[in-house]
Amino acid sequence: MINCSLIGYGKWGENILKTLEKNKKVNIKSICKKNIKKFANKKYKNKILNSYITAIRDDIDAVFISTPSETHFKIAKFALEQKKNVFVEKPICFKNKEFNILLNLAKKNKLILHTNYIHTFNENFNQLVKKFNKIKSLKEKIIVNIILGNDGPIRKKTSVLMDWGPHIMSIMNFITNNISIKLYDYYIIQSRNRNKQNIYLNFKNKNFEIYTLFGNNFEKKICRVEISQNNYNFTYTDKYLFTKKNKKNYQKCSPLENSVNHFINSCNRKLFFSEKINEKITLKLENINSILFD
Repeated sequence: MINCSLIGYGKWGENILKTLEKNKKVNIKSICKKNIKKFANKKYKNKILNSYITAIRDDIDAVFISTPSETHFKIAKFALEQKKNVFVEKPICFKNKEFNILLNLAKKNKLILHTNYIHTFNENFNQLVKKFNKIKSLKEKIIVNIILGNDGPIRKKTSVLMDWGPHIMSIMNFITNNISIKLYDYYIIQSRNRNKQNIYLNFKNKNFEIYTLFGNNFEKKICRVEISQNNYNFTYTDKYLFTKKNKKNYQKCSPLENSVNHFINSCNRKLFFSEKINEKITLKLENINSILFD
């Protein structure tokens, strides 16, 4: 049984709590929320704290971090220093230098450091990559189109690149196994009131052409990943995988459940690991950020 603490109880924190409640290998010891008075779940009334320092105590094995992005690094760092396994929402941090600090702490203390790149735990997306890998030919260019976003929210301290970019980079890495693919073209689409924006990034190498559009300036939520080559075409839309012949939902449980199960099982095996994708994504986003905004 893994004793855990949930740090952050906003909209996504609620989803994590519901997922943890389904897991028989988990014991929820504490929930950290900034405003305790607004917590309405009576079941955990005596487990609510307003300080992550107080919540991450000796009887905790694992910490789930679902706070605003700008706080991820300092909370994850504190948890790793206290020798706790860490599950953190994306982005794990904003700078590669910060990630290396977390990585070294995890290695030193032989802990799990896991970032929740949710699409890589979606069975529909996994099937898309698996099926395409069986038929792809590196003699012909592979075209990838990725569109992700919604209508808001506007985050004051986290840019659209750092909010949606981790999804884009994790999807790209899963498809190409080469996130170092060169950025070829880019531009920012700003809304009229300048509060919302979409970002277009185009990547190219000898095998792939990747076109991405993401942000918080869409009329409604959108998720679409399309891989094509010659007469083959596969499309992932979160809930389905579309092929030339049919559409199918391969999900037996939610991507969040898959991600949490992966983390909990790793904790139970007591084997150190850090998803290698973390460092690649953090470094790539930091480099793109300097190109777009410096």
